[in-house]
Amino acid sequence: MTAEELKDLRNKLPRGWINRISKKSGFERSTVHKVLHGKSNNTKVLDATLEILKEDKQRDTELKQFIES
Repeated sequence: MTAEELKDLRNKLPRGWINRISKKSGFERSTVHKVLHGKSNNTKVLDATLEILKEDKQRDTELKQFIES
């Protein structure tokens, strides 16, 4: 991923993202930081990031549906 793509990805992540990704991927926070700032490459960290984004999107959708009903 390019530096711009990683920056956009980081901007979409929820608060506390580094801890959540670290916990989900099993890697240290420093490794997660390096991957999402383009200094290292690790697909497990990126997969965990994608999962967190999907979970938050799903939670937001469910919350909006609940509020509208």
